[in-house]
Amino acid sequence: MIPTQYLLLARISAYILLAVALFGTGYHYGAKGVQTDWDVANIKTLANTNKLISDNAERVASLQQAQATTNLKVSNDHETELTQITAQRDAAIAYSNSHGGLRVTRAVCSSAATARTEATSDSRHDATVTGTVALPERTSSDLLRLAADADKVTAQARALQQWIIDNGFYGPVQNEK
Repeated sequence: MIPTQYLLLARISAYILLAVALFGTGYHYGAKGVQTDWDVANIKTLANTNKLISDNAERVASLQQAQATTNLKVSNDHETELTQITAQRDAAIAYSNSHGGLRVTRAVCSSAATARTEATSDSRHDATVTGTVALPERTSSDLLRLAADADKVTAQARALQQWIIDNGFYGPVQNEK
């Protein structure tokens, strides 16, 4: 009886070892399959990520080129406007100097307390000037300088507004394709 018991024990042990071996092998190959699937999914994700990065880099380069073009256009337009402002100021100064400088009406200079009568005069070549008073040269130059500064600030604000619009930060987007 002992040999049959050993034989039965050996069979049971063999079945248990076979089951453990089959389970271990299946688990091993199953884990490898899961790892392979996971690796394939990671490779696909990495490939998609690299493609998105590449596409985004191209898009950013395109946007930078468009912005550089817009910046150059706005800058050139601003420089042209400043040149025009300078030319207009110079023309205004020349015109003002040819007509005796900047002038204000005599009524601005006289107060109500000093009312006086003026005799009528014949119409001379400077009849249009008689009703005005020339401003002092320093006042004239200060006023002209302030006007020029105001024109430059206005031109700068206009250029900034154009830059904002052209880059699509306000109003309809003009740079999108």
